[in-house]
Amino acid sequence: MQEQIDILEEWLKDMGYIQEHLESTATKLNTLDTEISEKKAIRDKELQAYEVALEDYRKELELIKAWQSLQDFLHARCSDIMDMESLPFSVENFVRHLLDLHEGCALKRPFDSFDFDRSSHGNKIHVLKSLYQNYQQLLKFQDQIQKDVLFLLQLQAENLQDTQAKVQIDQIEQELKQVEQAMEAGEDLNQRWRELRNQRTELKNKHTALNHACYEIFTDHENVCAPIENILQARNLADLLQRRLKHLSESNSKIQDCIKAVIQEIQTRPIPEKPLYNNSLQQEIQVLQEQQQVQLKFKEQREKQTTECLQKLQELLNLENSELSLDEGIKQAQQANQEIKAKLTEHKEEFGKHQRLFEKWVRVLDESFVAGDYKEIEDIFKPCCNVVAITSNSGSQQLDQHWGYFDMVIIDEVSKCTPLELLMPLMRARKAILIGDHRQLPPTFGEDIYTYEEELIKELQEMGEESMLNQDQSFRFRKMVSATLFKELFEQAPEMIKEQLTEQYRMHPRIMRMVNRFYKEPLICANPDKDRSHGLQLGKFLTPETHCLWIDTTTEIQTKDNYNQQEASLIAKTLKAMDLQLGQREEKVQVGVVSFYQAQVRRIKEKIRKEMGSFENFKALNVDVNTVIRYQGKEKPIILVSMVATRTKKSQHANTARYEFVNVAWSRAQNLLMVFGNMKVFKEQEVYLSNKEKVKVYRETIQDLEFGFPESSTCSMEEYQKSLEVILKDSK
Repeated sequence: MQEQIDILEEWLKDMGYIQEHLESTATKLNTLDTEISEKKAIRDKELQAYEVALEDYRKELELIKAWQSLQDFLHARCSDIMDMESLPFSVENFVRHLLDLHEGCALKRPFDSFDFDRSSHGNKIHVLKSLYQNYQQLLKFQDQIQKDVLFLLQLQAENLQDTQAKVQIDQIEQELKQVEQAMEAGEDLNQRWRELRNQRTELKNKHTALNHACYEIFTDHENVCAPIENILQARNLADLLQRRLKHLSESNSKIQDCIKAVIQEIQTRPIPEKPLYNNSLQQEIQVLQEQQQVQLKFKEQREKQTTECLQKLQELLNLENSELSLDEGIKQAQQANQEIKAKLTEHKEEFGKHQRLFEKWVRVLDESFVAGDYKEIEDIFKPCCNVVAITSNSGSQQLDQHWGYFDMVIIDEVSKCTPLELLMPLMRARKAILIGDHRQLPPTFGEDIYTYEEELIKELQEMGEESMLNQDQSFRFRKMVSATLFKELFEQAPEMIKEQLTEQYRMHPRIMRMVNRFYKEPLICANPDKDRSHGLQLGKFLTPETHCLWIDTTTEIQTKDNYNQQEASLIAKTLKAMDLQLGQREEKVQVGVVSFYQAQVRRIKEKIRKEMGSFENFKALNVDVNTVIRYQGKEKPIILVSMVATRTKKSQHANTARYEFVNVAWSRAQNLLMVFGNMKVFKEQEVYLSNKEKVKVYRETIQDLEFGFPESSTCSMEEYQKSLEVILKDSK
């Protein structure tokens, strides 16, 4: 009965946890829906404002282009002016002077100032164009008019007759002589003789006149071009034209000043800056939508667990195959638990008569004899122990002597155990609970991250062709010393017998986002509002808001596979800059430096001693430099990771492809993660995830970092070195 009670209470406890999380998930989903809707509304409003600003920007560009066409027209670089929404302010004064010129010089003008004032911008452009073209024509004919004035002033009475008429009269008189001679000879030419005499009379009455086409631009061109019958008329006409030329000269200076003013206004109009659209809200919406998808998936998992638990309850209580809701299931379980407890109470009352005997036994046991009792009952006591703690590779002699099998065996850090190490505890278990993360460290040998597979590949490569004889034999036993057994067991196990813990309390959500790329079911930050500030400012790349920074150590120089001097030097200088910036403090900041190789750890320590003298000289930092193997299970507020690799390896066993090690290294950081690695190498490196899928995880991670500013960022080694040099120089 007690076992049934324990099972029911455990079931109720689990269902209470699931119910609580379902309610929490529903609350989070409602909150996310509200936030997404609010941010979408703000985004739409900002987008509308951006479109209005963009339309104003386009109109301004069109206006500047139209004003430029006006400038080109005034410079005679084009023959037309584009339509425009508004004219330069100085154009109005320009038109006034053009109208004054037309009035003073009696130029033909189809428009007046009233027409210009009440016209639309398009019509004003037409008026301006027409007046300016008349002005240009007058300038063009200025020299010809000046010549005609000189001619009129020099004209004498005998020259009033037109020169062309004189020539024609001379020709007619010669022809008359010929006709008269022919008539004396008897020819009948009377009709021709009379015609010639009439023509001569008309020509003698014809006087000089100005007949150049340039005078058609004047309103009184008919009077100006009329025949000149006397010298007084010629002098008056010359005086009229001189007055107009003088007015042109006076107006021209003012008009040119107006043109300069118009061009100055055009050239000094500022070119507008194109409005920029801030896409940060859309990114925030995307992040919220991703969180929403995570919560929906989480809800789906909990609902699936609920269904499985309700089925288990039906089997336990022998209920009919009816569909139970969560509330109904809890009610049924509570009722059954109360009934069983009532029965258990009855049984206890029934066997209460034995209570006195038990109390007598307690009185008999004297404390003075307790100290030596263990030796007397050791052989009896040990087999009765129901909890035994032991390492997986301990000998089995003690177990064989005192214990045979266990109802339950719990194996922790199972991902680091080889199948051989799991064999003994599993053989003694009726039930087993395996706890571990196969996305973290597999079994390794030594301080470096070389697994059995990597040691084997390295040895075979050194042996060359001779290794072909041993290769098949060696790989045959690979699974015996690797972690692939736990991977396969976990991935192939039914959902009913496995569970994944997805909530983490250590990392900043931005660091967690990097680690999540190694997990099929993303981790969830259980305390996103926790203060995870680090207080560092290293140039423009690392600000107090930054929690992930990748420093690109790409270089043409290839280093050894297990150490990288450049990264070691950069890390040492970074620690020195951090120490200078944080200053003296009572409680030092814990900083971890992680690498995958013992050789790189040694070089980093050497560089730190070169920069600082010793580790004790750090005033603000407590620095721990170690391999990733030593760091499993640890955590630090600030983690610096040296990736080392300078060339891409295609093997799925290459260090850069073994994501388990990188996962452990990155996930040690609480507040700040700084990665020193060759981007060019890692962008091309394919990672074999637990489902055998090849993914360019590092490329996706780097791209995510680049677009995550200010919470995450990347920078080149050169830029980063310059920032460090400024900090170190200022400290001197």
